[in-house]
Amino acid sequence: MHRRQAFTLVELLVVIAIIGILVALLLPAISAARSAARRVTCTSRQRQVAAALLTYESARGRFPGFTNRLHSIQWPVNWPVLVLPHLEESNLYDRWEAGIPIGARVTTFVCPSDPFDPKAIAPLSYVANCGRPDAWHELGKPDTKANGVMHDNFHRPVTVKSSFISNADGTSKTLLLAENLHGIHWAGLDYSLQRGQMVVIEPYDTFQSEISTGFMWHHLQADEPWPIRHINGVSGMELRERLVDEEPEVDDLARPSSMHPGGALVTFCDGHVKFLDQSVDYGVYAQLVTPDSRRSELPPHWKSLVLESDDY
Repeated sequence: MHRRQAFTLVELLVVIAIIGILVALLLPAISAARSAARRVTCTSRQRQVAAALLTYESARGRFPGFTNRLHSIQWPVNWPVLVLPHLEESNLYDRWEAGIPIGARVTTFVCPSDPFDPKAIAPLSYVANCGRPDAWHELGKPDTKANGVMHDNFHRPVTVKSSFISNADGTSKTLLLAENLHGIHWAGLDYSLQRGQMVVIEPYDTFQSEISTGFMWHHLQADEPWPIRHINGVSGMELRERLVDEEPEVDDLARPSSMHPGGALVTFCDGHVKFLDQSVDYGVYAQLVTPDSRRSELPPHWKSLVLESDDY
């Protein structure tokens, strides 16, 4: 009877090499599958937030502002607070209604691809269409509703209805939500840890609320920093590094950006979600932000654009 011989060293090395090649081939596929799964989850969550906003608009006859009045709170309240009851977060909303503002991690507000600090109080991945920056508007006047969907409704209410958008550019061609890597947090409050309890130090001002929970469009100038001229521009982590290195103005970051390669997920005012390619022309993007481009403050060469579905 012959004794079975063990693997030779050469055979063992060949087996190890084959296993290594198989792992190298499988890892990208596994990574791609995970990325695709996160994007599907992100799409679902953003669609839920959009549905909550549309439910609010249907019930109140107008969209919320990026800042709002809540009778129990003396300072501007950000739009995510107002949609909490429509996201099965009524207990959290009731705290605000009772005059006890508190931040918490609401899963629906967070894209699974975003590298938020696990200790972040109230992270926000999805920001709303705020038109032109109110802080930079001519002569300190409020932004016009033709420029965007949400406005400063704490100081000077601006009523924007779905019917207004439908009769202008159309809800299917007007952006409502987008991902943004630099949304700060939905509560709009600075906290401090005191004796193990989170205590509100001060609320955000109007400008902070707009840039932390919204995205905007700008008139482009030759010397504008690069974030304004790009929807996403580069991959997520490289984007973060370049932003730190170039120190752009804060409101320059209030535009669609994500960790998804090639662009960012956006939702339109009719509720449909689309992946906005980072190569989209900035004039096309600006027109998608304005609900009534003809009456907006868009430059003439942007107003004259006739959008086709393949433009974005």
